[in-house]
Amino acid sequence: MSATTPAQTATSKLPYTLTLVKGACTSSITIYVSTTGCTPVDPCAGASPPTSPSSTQGDSKCSGSSFSLSASGCSSSYRWYTVSSGGSSFNSSSSYSPVLSTVGTTTYYVSCSNACGESVTRTPVSATVTTCQTPCTGMPTPTITSQTVVSGTTVTWTLTAQNCAPGQSVRWYRVGQGNFIPDENPKVFTNPEANMSVYAKCVNGACLGDASNSLTYNTTTPVDPCAGASPPASPSSTQGESKCSGSTFSLSASGCSSSYGWYTTTSGGAHSLVVPVIALFCRP
Repeated sequence: MSATTPAQTATSKLPYTLTLVKGACTSSITIYVSTTGCTPVDPCAGASPPTSPSSTQGDSKCSGSSFSLSASGCSSSYRWYTVSSGGSSFNSSSSYSPVLSTVGTTTYYVSCSNACGESVTRTPVSATVTTCQTPCTGMPTPTITSQTVVSGTTVTWTLTAQNCAPGQSVRWYRVGQGNFIPDENPKVFTNPEANMSVYAKCVNGACLGDASNSLTYNTTTPVDPCAGASPPASPSSTQGESKCSGSTFSLSASGCSSSYGWYTTTSGGAHSLVVPVIALFCRP
């Protein structure tokens, strides 16, 4: 008679009796187990520790936010630490969502772990906390107007914001480029760049209101006050004088409607008011 039985595991050195039964027939065999000289099998013998996570995903948000951090590449479990070596792990998931308030960067370190050990190195993952200036409830929205004044070759573009509450300041922005410094109202631009667009916001400490309407400077050509004008005529009369050497001479001219220029030459040169007169010309 023959039979096959599933493999059994011996837990002690006691004899084990195997009895085979078929109908009225039985057959028994006694088995003696010895553990002398037996070496348990180490499932991790010769195995290398797992490698560290192949990638991590950090996050950057405003103070007080919940940050989404993650790691990937482990075939088994993860271990999160606050230090690059040593210390105790505090999370075994592939993701971690801390709520952070202190402005700056906090770095965590992640390793891979399995039954045979833990990765030698840890992969860093960072959470960056920033100070965010967010709109505040109840802040007014300004309305802005502009005025363009041309004086000779100078163009002045003045913008004024209304509706900001008493004690609030006005911050001016160029569309697509950020804000101007300092905060002021009105905002004056001298010879502004053509086609620049500007808007404003009310500011109260860290609170910003909504953006106002935007205004665009349309190119205005400065006025040349001398365009088309003729130069003034020369003085209508002069008064010379004759005296002895070393005397003070009294010279005069008249007929200019504005100022006079005195020269030592009939053309060119620089005008002066203290040298002997040779030629006189009216200055515009």
